[in-house]
Amino acid sequence: MVHFDRLTDFHTWHSDWKVSVKIVRKWNKREANVSTVELIIADVFGDKMQVTISENLVAQFCVRRRIEEDEWKTISNFAQENDTSAVKVVDTNYGIKFTADTIVENIDGLSNNHFIDYHNFDKIYDGWSAFNRNCCLDTMREVSDVEPTIFVDDPATPRFAEKSRMTRFSLRNLEGHILKCVAYNEAADNFNNEFLASHRQTSCCGVAFLEG
Repeated sequence: MVHFDRLTDFHTWHSDWKVSVKIVRKWNKREANVSTVELIIADVFGDKMQVTISENLVAQFCVRRRIEEDEWKTISNFAQENDTSAVKVVDTNYGIKFTADTIVENIDGLSNNHFIDYHNFDKIYDGWSAFNRNCCLDTMREVSDVEPTIFVDDPATPRFAEKSRMTRFSLRNLEGHILKCVAYNEAADNFNNEFLASHRQTSCCGVAFLEG
């Protein structure tokens, strides 16, 4: 019987890992003129980890091998890194980085469990939020009060940098409680594209940076 490692067992003094995971999220990232493809993977226990595929390996792993969301894969021969991101997409201290020798194989789905953990408003109000943990949150609620995209000075960018695109909107739960949200740049573009593509339907789920 083939042994697969749990994502929660990762540590720095071992490197010969082999995981069997579902691709939960996939997106293109560009930061400081460096382009990568990022993945969020989850094992059968629902534990998650972020994966980085550098630009020079995108053709190898994302074009010829077609890594897509909702697929199950076995992954081995990869590099393990400490996750030092200012804002973490998943709540873990480690990440995976593909190398030219990384092996990715297709497998049948191992579980039909739900792999997205949606956080309720009460938990966010109580302080389990991006402010305190620097970790992105998933929530599913009704989108309301979407404002037109505007251009603003982003405190996270240099003083004389190009202005950032910003979209403000609200999420409202069944009890009528409101959560104010803001999306910048690519996140604002993705929100607007998805919102318009859904013909402005009211249900929405996704990763959001929450404000105020």
